Amino acid sequence: MKQLINPKTDLYEKLKSYILSHHFPWYYIDSGVVDETQTLKTDSVVPFMDTGRYDNPPLLSHTFLSRPTSKVPYSHPTCSKLVEVDEVFKEIFSHNKVDINCFYRINANLVHPPFPGGRTETFPHVDHSFPHNNILIYLTGAGGKTICGKYKHDPQEDDIITFTGKHYHELPHKEKRVVLVATYI
Repeated sequence: MKQLINPKTDLYEKLKSYILSHHFPWYYIDSGVVDETQTLKTDSVVPFMDTGRYDNPPLLSHTFLSRPTSKVPYSHPTCSKLVEVDEVFKEIFSHNKVDINCFYRINANLVHPPFPGGRTETFPHVDHSFPHNNILIYLTGAGGKTICGKYKHDPQEDDIITFTGKHYHELPHKEKRVVLVATYI
């Protein structure tokens, strides 16, 4: 896991403001964690073993670039704002001298805190069944650590991290957490 520097360009601030506005369209998703290997085979959410610790909470999502699936084995644009989002990511990667070949998926996700007494962590997961990197941009400072192996990141607003491998998230404690998430090589 590596924390990147957020150059907070004008384009980033404009995109962040739009995503956090009341005009941004959000779509309800029943469960946030999908076993990608099963999804590629069956296109259905796979039930996870109930450990009492993890949850697969619903979330609000907005897809800019859809992930490959068994039915559509390539990424494809789903939002007219993808060009602006792509430019923001390119600015961040360029500022941090990170090379990128292509994106597999780009989403904005909004997660609420759990109900009192509810489970506090998502299931450990990978986003695709093939090699890839993840990048998360925390648009709010709601907290909720991201854990990848022995590394933990306790996010602040505008933080950016990149990592590879199985990971999970603590749910935010008091406020909604809004992130931009992308997978790439």
